[in-house]
Amino acid sequence: MSISLKKILKNKYVLYVSNKDTSYTKIIKILDIFFKKTLWTDNQKEANNLYEKVNPRVIVTDILLEKHDGFDFIKEIRKRDEKIPIIVISSKKD
Repeated sequence: MSISLKKILKNKYVLYVSNKDTSYTKIIKILDIFFKKTLWTDNQKEANNLYEKVNPRVIVTDILLEKHDGFDFIKEIRKRDEKIPIIVISSKKD
């Protein structure tokens, strides 16, 4: 019996960390198609709190955050969880 990836993810939370720019709402809408709930924040401290509180199964993070570096956030998460999938994006156009 085959279970589709969409069915598996539909019961999971995703943590999305990005700046509040023109594309973040579009990405949230796309993530909401696949996941039970998309938790969005634009800062590293709140992202860490959400990670601890909700235990998302996937993280999507922008590298170029306004107040923090996405790499630092990834390093913090990796200290706690080496296996969680982390998808790195960038809104930089150059």
